[in-house]
Amino acid sequence: MIRINLLPRVPRRRLPGRRVFEIGLPLAVAAVLVVTTIWMYQRNAGVAEEVAAANREIAELQPQVDRVLELDRRIKAMREKEAVIVDLLKQQLPAASILNEFRLLIPKDVWVTSLSVPEPSSLNIEGMAMTYNAVAQLMDNLGAGRLFREVDLTVVQLEKVGPRDVVRFQVTARIDRPQATGGDRQ
Repeated sequence: MIRINLLPRVPRRRLPGRRVFEIGLPLAVAAVLVVTTIWMYQRNAGVAEEVAAANREIAELQPQVDRVLELDRRIKAMREKEAVIVDLLKQQLPAASILNEFRLLIPKDVWVTSLSVPEPSSLNIEGMAMTYNAVAQLMDNLGAGRLFREVDLTVVQLEKVGPRDVVRFQVTARIDRPQATGGDRQ
């Protein structure tokens, strides 16, 4: 029988680093995992604390937020009302300027007994005058004024008031610019 020795002449040495590698690597990985886990836990605890602080702040500020939202709703409602008022003012007759203009156009011997506005752009005038010429003068003055157009005499009649004869009249006119000053307000 023949024997063959396949073993090397010198016994093999084990590498000293291999043991370190076999034990050290798992220990290092485990240490890194433990450190990472601790770091993540602390980070999560910090974030949870920040979230709790933010929730407390939200709870403290919620009444103020509700108040602001209520004020926003009220502001919106007021703006809608303001828009309605502005629209109404645009349609409103500029009474002060019309009456001021009208006052300047009335002759001295004419008395106005009634002034009405049946539509936004029309004017009815009733009154008395000493003569027909005074009524004609009133109509001429209204037609020549800057606010009135389409001046028409609808009623004219002679009446006795006390010992004097007076002319009772009714005149209609269109107001040329009904939004002269009333719609300019803002």
